[in-house]
Amino acid sequence: MIKEGGFFSKIVNVLNEFGPAHTKLIIDIINNAPDNIRRFFKKQAIDINVLTAMEAPEMEKLLPGFFAADFTSYLGTNSKAYIFIDTYEALWEGLRNNGSFHEKDEWIRGNLIPNMLGVSWIICRREKLLWVPECDSDWDMYLEQHSVDELPESYCTEFLEDCGIENKDIRDIIIKASEGVPFYLNLSVDTYEKIGKNRQPVSEDFGKTQKEIFNTFVKYLNNKEIRALKVLSVPNYWDRALFEILMKKFDSGYPAGAFSELIKFSFIKKDTDGKCSVHQLMRKSLKEFHDPADRKNIHKYLLGFYIKKIEKIDIKAITPEHEIALTEAFYHAKESLEAEELCEWFISVSDPFDRAAFWQLITPMYEEILQIIEAELGPKHPDVANSLNNLAGLYRQIGEYEKSLPLYQKALEMVEKKLGQQHPNTVTIKNNYNRLLSEMGEKNEEK
Repeated sequence: MIKEGGFFSKIVNVLNEFGPAHTKLIIDIINNAPDNIRRFFKKQAIDINVLTAMEAPEMEKLLPGFFAADFTSYLGTNSKAYIFIDTYEALWEGLRNNGSFHEKDEWIRGNLIPNMLGVSWIICRREKLLWVPECDSDWDMYLEQHSVDELPESYCTEFLEDCGIENKDIRDIIIKASEGVPFYLNLSVDTYEKIGKNRQPVSEDFGKTQKEIFNTFVKYLNNKEIRALKVLSVPNYWDRALFEILMKKFDSGYPAGAFSELIKFSFIKKDTDGKCSVHQLMRKSLKEFHDPADRKNIHKYLLGFYIKKIEKIDIKAITPEHEIALTEAFYHAKESLEAEELCEWFISVSDPFDRAAFWQLITPMYEEILQIIEAELGPKHPDVANSLNNLAGLYRQIGEYEKSLPLYQKALEMVEKKLGQQHPNTVTIKNNYNRLLSEMGEKNEEK
């Protein structure tokens, strides 16, 4: 109240203009202040003249104690009150580089909480509080920490229904896009209400990445942290070794040795195997605001990274790690290769897994490649026929003849029209088709 520009400061400045004779008026103003303010000055036992003579940093150190004393004297020590700090990081916005973290919040830990009896504190933040191991082990008796996970689908549905969103298709789209994050749900309700003022909302209005989500995630992060997270949002997951490689390779500016610091953030998930990943909703947001060329370069690097793990693979010694490497390589290939390149690449790289009878692993990948090629190259492109033939062969290998038959028929029809009946590709597909018919006949005879 008495800081520069404050209420009492303005009164004092005005009265001083009239000369020292009005000093008594200043004393009368303070004496006639509300009881809790007079109790405040009495308990603190600080002469007002001393306080006003202090520099701002000195006064600032005393303010938490003043607030705690005034709060307690007003409510009493037997009351039960709760104080919520919504975003703990916001308390020192713009001061991140000034001193250590625990120097910044020492005034809360040392002055506020211990001096406010009867008050429970609910502190929301992106990392765990490290007061027990790094500051004072006594906090272990008072501090409980809980990770707030994504909302279950049933809770999301209940919330959206209570907000008046009756259309199930719209609710389903919002819930899927939200990844269970309450803030996203709340933004979607705001969007629904804004649109509803002019017209009836439809499904196409929802499920998009919202700029507010990205801003919320990266608020209170510095540029190096944001850059590091953009890089780390490209892989599906990463461990310490891959983290260090990516930080050095793509010049994030974030220290390669700061793995432990980054994974403290609540939007970083870590499984029991030590694999880390960025929260799905944040990954979508980071992708939206990441330079496409830079992102593609990271995908290409990771494609090569995983290809090396399955080069010259022995089909008799394929391990789960090889399966993971193929799956990850396929993911990055989809993001960095054109459709024709993708088809040619996967036929080559999946061959050892095909010969080793890992058909259940590669069949879904061939299904996806077929969809990509048809969408990007058109349904009559030669690669479509090749993909149909390859996928039909996989279905035949795993005994799903009903799926295999129409694919062979479609592929054969395409190559006969395009290449003629005598072309080697036509002959190959026709032989595969006849082999399938033979196997289906044998199976029917066994029945």
